[in-house]
Amino acid sequence: MSTTDALLAIDEALATGSPDATDPLDRELQEIALALRADSPEPDPTFARELDGRVSRRFAKPRVARSLLPRRRLVLAGAASLVMVVAIGGAIAGLSGTGRERHARIERSPRPVTLPETLAAGGGPAGGTRRSFQNFQQSPATVPGPRRVERDARLTLAAPADDLDHVADQVVDVTDRHRGVVLDSDLSTGADSSRGGTFTVRVPASELSQTLRDLSRLGEVRARSQSGHDVTRAYDTLGDRLTAARVERRGLLRRLSHATSTGEADGLRARLDRLASEIQGLSRELGQLQNRTSYTRIAVTLLERKSAASPLGGTGDALRGSLRALVGALAVTLRVLAAVLPFAFLAALAWAATALLRRRRREAVLS
Repeated sequence: MSTTDALLAIDEALATGSPDATDPLDRELQEIALALRADSPEPDPTFARELDGRVSRRFAKPRVARSLLPRRRLVLAGAASLVMVVAIGGAIAGLSGTGRERHARIERSPRPVTLPETLAAGGGPAGGTRRSFQNFQQSPATVPGPRRVERDARLTLAAPADDLDHVADQVVDVTDRHRGVVLDSDLSTGADSSRGGTFTVRVPASELSQTLRDLSRLGEVRARSQSGHDVTRAYDTLGDRLTAARVERRGLLRRLSHATSTGEADGLRARLDRLASEIQGLSRELGQLQNRTSYTRIAVTLLERKSAASPLGGTGDALRGSLRALVGALAVTLRVLAAVLPFAFLAALAWAATALLRRRRREAVLS
């Protein structure tokens, strides 16, 4: 039976309301069609009337409303928004650029740490009082991580002459609190003009920021710098060489156990001795590199702070303070404007579009 005959049989059953085909397949199709029509939901009368109306209108498209804003006004509004955003962003970037440059100069100083010659050499001023803390070094645990960076930091603090002893004690306390060690220290007090001290401490790399922050609270910060050197490649190279040497040693030991002559055994033992020295040197270098990357060295220089001529400072200090306050207030104002202006601009556009739409509707009603 063809598809056309099947469709005709279905149409006949739907028209008469009962299956009358003699062929079993056609009769089954007629029964399925009647069952589907019986189970189909009845449309809502209101929806049916609306659909009939749309059919009578041949599904005509609704009238498209005219543009809320003329194209020229939209272009001008978009250009004004872009100019405003660029201007605000440039002002904020200009104000924050100075702070970033100053921070970069302080935190990434490429110059090495240098100490005064008299204090670095271990000599104190004549007629002064000297104290020395015990020097020791402890092997830190290896800090796992994808990168190995060797860091150094330098901090210069100034304190009154009668407070140098207390600040020196606080430097040691801060170091102990952050699980660090004092490598060497030197403090000189007395009537000489070179009163002060130097400290070299080592703290875990993870405690560097907090240690510098706590040390900076002990006195007036005159200088502060940090430097870092990535030694990941050197560390990986040493590790690979050490692994290769150990593998070679295991191979030589196996060959030695199967040596067939005294000469062969002596040659293998000589190579094993040289390899043992190489492994020892590589292990020592790798341990030193781990030590330098796991702990950070901080050089602290303590200076005597001279008493100021006036507790309120001079005219230059007042002018600099006023300028800093003015720049800070301007920065805060620009940030507030940058956060508020876009929303205010969008609200103004929405208000203008709503007003124009209402006017167009009134004109359409009147016309």
